[in-house]
Amino acid sequence: MLQAILHNKFGKAISLGYFKGIEDTLTSSVIGLLQYLPDSVVWEILRGACGQSSDNFPVNIGAVLDYHFWERFDASGTINSTAVEPDVWIETETFDIIIEAKRSDDSADNSQYEVQWKNQIIALRNSYGGETPKPLIYIAIGGNDSLRDTLLSVDGKEYVIYTASWYNLLNVVLNLLRNYELENKPAHTRRILQDIIQALQVHRFLKTTWLDSLPAIHLPESSDAELFSLWDFDNSDIMVGIIPALITKEVDLQRIWTIAK
Repeated sequence: MLQAILHNKFGKAISLGYFKGIEDTLTSSVIGLLQYLPDSVVWEILRGACGQSSDNFPVNIGAVLDYHFWERFDASGTINSTAVEPDVWIETETFDIIIEAKRSDDSADNSQYEVQWKNQIIALRNSYGGETPKPLIYIAIGGNDSLRDTLLSVDGKEYVIYTASWYNLLNVVLNLLRNYELENKPAHTRRILQDIIQALQVHRFLKTTWLDSLPAIHLPESSDAELFSLWDFDNSDIMVGIIPALITKEVDLQRIWTIAK
């Protein structure tokens, strides 16, 4: 969250005295915490957040030199009138990485769009006075129609746009934390991962446990009577619309329980 405060991006997140997560606070919270992890772990998380990555997706990006949040680039050659601000620009030994983040994984909520990608690539080249000296990795996280890589042509040169999702990122972090706990990795690294999970939860990206991933539990026959007793009240109102064919003025509890089993 610190980066959002430093760059005057936090104010819009407070409405009537309450915090409401926005794109900038999400970016600041998650990527801002990532930068405190080892470089190889950062890249493992960002790669895992992407969808259908091509064979050319780099395995190693070298040492990270710097993180820039909302860096203001010269807008020459773009449709912007003053400046272009990628959400995050990461400089590494061998690559430049741009991250364009959207508030939601739902493209209907706040969609990624090619004109913005193009503007940011041109603006990054402007910062170098021409072509970028290092290959560019562009990650568009959230707001994608699909998680397939996209090819974008800018002045005759093609760039791969790697599409990613916040839920993918959350799952990568959850798996890392689980493994780190088993391997007894340093506590400070685990605390950073835990904070990333909490930052995503504050922005309504919640970890999900699917029913088919839960271990089977065998209940004794006596459980039938105990569970059935939980239904022993007039539930006709709340059951309407759930099992409509069974609902009458006098609810047949035993029949509902038989079907529910």
